[in-house]
Amino acid sequence: MQRTYGVDMDRVLDGTVSVPQAAACAACLPLGSLCLAAEDEEAGWTREEILALALVNLWRSEPINPFRHKAGVSMDVDAYAEYLARPRSEVPADGGDAA
Repeated sequence: MQRTYGVDMDRVLDGTVSVPQAAACAACLPLGSLCLAAEDEEAGWTREEILALALVNLWRSEPINPFRHKAGVSMDVDAYAEYLARPRSEVPADGGDAA
């Protein structure tokens, strides 16, 4: 969320950013977001990757379908606060963009 919104998740823990505000930001993260990809690999696909797959599927007799429909996950404020308080690994200096 820091790369997209400039919101440091530690600010949620110290109360500078409210849990509902962080949840609202998380709900609107763009495709390819590292936060989304960490929770759901499919959500880490960028729009370009999805379009490239669609082009490949035009030429296949059996299209590749890496997506499946999942039920949404909802959390109350306390559960989201507990989730955000979990230990996180260090973010690489390149923001995780290096291949």
